[in-house]
Amino acid sequence: SDNPMTQGEVEAKAFDLIGGALGARRANAILRAMANLETVPDVTGLRRLWQASIKTPLARGALA
Repeated sequence: SDNPMTQGEVEAKAFDLIGGALGARRANAILRAMANLETVPDVTGLRRLWQASIKTPLARGALA
């Protein structure tokens, strides 16, 4: 079936969604990693890109 979005549109949407949650730098790193999955020797190393940063009090459980 045909995808109504171009590859560029899909990447832009992914960047907007990921960047809003994890920041532009990590969004770029995630998109680069996803584009090159075939060449990643150990995909378990990609997990660190998705994990939330522990910089905010909320992320550290300060309200718990």
